[in-house]
Amino acid sequence: MGEKQLYLSRLGLWMEKHNLHSEWLASQSGVKKSTIEMLSRTNYKKPNMLVMRKIYSSLKKVDHTIKLSDFWDVRSLKQ
Repeated sequence: MGEKQLYLSRLGLWMEKHNLHSEWLASQSGVKKSTIEMLSRTNYKKPNMLVMRKIYSSLKKVDHTIKLSDFWDVRSLKQ
C-alpha cells in the first residue's frame, strides 16, 4: 500500500483504482467537487442520503456490480 493510499477513504481508493477524478464525478453526479474530494479523503464523514445516491448512481455507470456499502456504512440508515 502506498503512502498516498493511507489518506484515502473507500470511495477514494475505488476512484483511484478506476482512474476516476473528482472533476468527473462532480460533473456526473451534480455533487460539488469539494464535497467529493472531502469524502474521498476520509471515512469519518458520511454524506446525507441524497448525496450518497447521486454519487452511487454515477459510479454504477462505471461498475454495475458495486453496492452502496462498498463506500459507506449503511447499516444505520433508515430505508
